[in-house]
Amino acid sequence: MLQGTDTVGAQIRVPDDTSEITQIKEPIEKLPDLPGRPVATLDTIHTQYDTTDVIVKAGLDHMMTIKGNRRILTRKTFE
Repeated sequence: MLQGTDTVGAQIRVPDDTSEITQIKEPIEKLPDLPGRPVATLDTIHTQYDTTDVIVKAGLDHMMTIKGNRRILTRKTFE
């Protein structure tokens, strides 16, 4: 969803034999050119190294939820 425009930027169907974690690259690549420095916000399921790599390579800033079970990441984030 593109804030303030009520526009879906990209959407795909996640195949039954996989999860949305493995499907993040395609919708990010389908995003239209966005003005400024867009920010991707993602829930905990997407707090993955591969997902972060795709987002950074697409030129997006990002905010991700970090759960306590990611101890090293949590420590490095809040030190």
